[in-house]
Amino acid sequence: MRMPVVAALLGMLAGCQKQERHQRNQPVTVVYTTASAAPEPAPSASPAPEVPLLELSTVGPAGVPGAALAVGKLHTALRWRDGAGDNLLVMAKLDIPSDASEFVRIDHFRETPAGLTLVRSVRDGGQCLDDGGVDYRDQAIGLTDVDADGIGEITFAYRLICTTDVSPGEVKLLLLENGDKYILRGIERLTEDGQKLGGQFTPDGFGAAPAGFLEHAHVVWERIIDREPI
Repeated sequence: MRMPVVAALLGMLAGCQKQERHQRNQPVTVVYTTASAAPEPAPSASPAPEVPLLELSTVGPAGVPGAALAVGKLHTALRWRDGAGDNLLVMAKLDIPSDASEFVRIDHFRETPAGLTLVRSVRDGGQCLDDGGVDYRDQAIGLTDVDADGIGEITFAYRLICTTDVSPGEVKLLLLENGDKYILRGIERLTEDGQKLGGQFTPDGFGAAPAGFLEHAHVVWERIIDREPI
């Protein structure tokens, strides 16, 4: 029997629990090696231009170091340069058919000549014996510098849903800046008989965030939270 939508929304809001695991500034540095390079040429009168700051670019699988693809199937990888250096964000998904589990895996690395240093990692998901699982909301991906400190803020989001009816899925929107993590946790917004239901969120970590971070996250949230009308 279909669960009433309003009751489902209330249940989702009351029952949302933190399942994700976040790790920051791991002391271990992952190193990958390449073939020996030829000697550097003498400096020329016209040096090559630097990579633009705060410009987000997508990286294909061949451009991602193997150490960053240790687990899961690559969803997307992103690179940018900011005041902290060269950054790589790897978003992957891990399916475990044997126990019907699905997980998202997001790793933010700093790229250096010595290799990759893990800045922040996110793991979330779990077992779902009903229909559903986890999926990314690509409309949330973006790079900004809201606080104008030269360090980019990267946003991304994913949905967790495990149900046999029309209950809304749980949505998590994250904003990362140089290892700091800010998150909105809430539920999808449904449209039924012309009426919008749901879409609420609870902010976490924004109390100490720079001015404008929560407002920016809210704008991104509104862009991703609607489910197709039912």
